[in-house]
Amino acid sequence: MKTCLEVGITPFIPKPQTSASRKRGLFSKEDFRYDPQHDCYCCPAGEKLTFRFQTTEKGRDIKYYASSACSRCPSKAQCTRNKGGRRITRWVDEDLLDEMERRVRGDPEKMRLRKRLAEHPFGTIKHHWDQGHFLTRKLPNVRAEIVTAYNIMRAIKVLGVQRMIEALGVKS
Repeated sequence: MKTCLEVGITPFIPKPQTSASRKRGLFSKEDFRYDPQHDCYCCPAGEKLTFRFQTTEKGRDIKYYASSACSRCPSKAQCTRNKGGRRITRWVDEDLLDEMERRVRGDPEKMRLRKRLAEHPFGTIKHHWDQGHFLTRKLPNVRAEIVTAYNIMRAIKVLGVQRMIEALGVKS
């Protein structure tokens, strides 16, 4: 996404929701409000999670935020299971994701169009496989899996099952 912006392409991608907290019945990162002026997060109980340190993970610069108020907070059970309190991570360029999310919400028709055009082949392939995931890992392998599966399905559609079997030289 950042590379797209750097070369003049305006991406329309929904902001990924990566937190597992909501599934566990806890507050998710979306329940915390980021304050860019003070570089801190405000939790649902009104406490501030301030910047603690920055590190690099998987090639991305990540900032960590935490609060010393968690130990006495009445909402802690809804917030975290961590004895040390809640920590929030933020990519240093996350403001770009926030901006993109505003674009996506501001133009819902673009997302509807994207779903009809770009994502339809992937959805069709996964539906035909009766799968919710791909069999391979890493983008080049997934691309090869998609192309191979699509080409096989297309050949079957054009030739028919019997001619496809004959073309493959399979003996019954």
